[in-house]
Amino acid sequence: MDKKIKEIKQMLINDLNEVDTLNNLNEIKPKYLGKKGLITELSVYLKDLEPADKKSFGILLNNLKNEVNNLFETKKNTIETNILNEKLAREYIDVTLPATKVTSGAPNILEKVIEEVEELLMSMGYDVVDGPEIEEDKYNFELLNIPKGHP
Repeated sequence: MDKKIKEIKQMLINDLNEVDTLNNLNEIKPKYLGKKGLITELSVYLKDLEPADKKSFGILLNNLKNEVNNLFETKKNTIETNILNEKLAREYIDVTLPATKVTSGAPNILEKVIEEVEELLMSMGYDVVDGPEIEEDKYNFELLNIPKGHP
């Protein structure tokens, strides 16, 4: 059994050395850990062993599964790191450039309506003139010859 386990480990290491993409890694994983994988097939031999040997073989098999999972995770992390490093090398960002201005908030609804009405009136030929928000009594009444006590 030890020979078979060492063969599986060596095959796995050889396969992992050839893998360079995540897709290839995902294709190889079921070969070892799938339902009909090489490591899963080893558990078939458990029924033929004596009770004292089953425990030691079970521990050996679980250690092998954990080791294989760790190898796959390590290879996956290595591939992801390589992909990230390649992406960072291609996509250079100059942080010293001035940032684009980000507008915050939105125009007031009333201001928006006023602008739309002004655009409509200007399209009809009217002039839009700005003046003070509050007019004085002099300009509203006195210069129009309206008496002081007039309602």
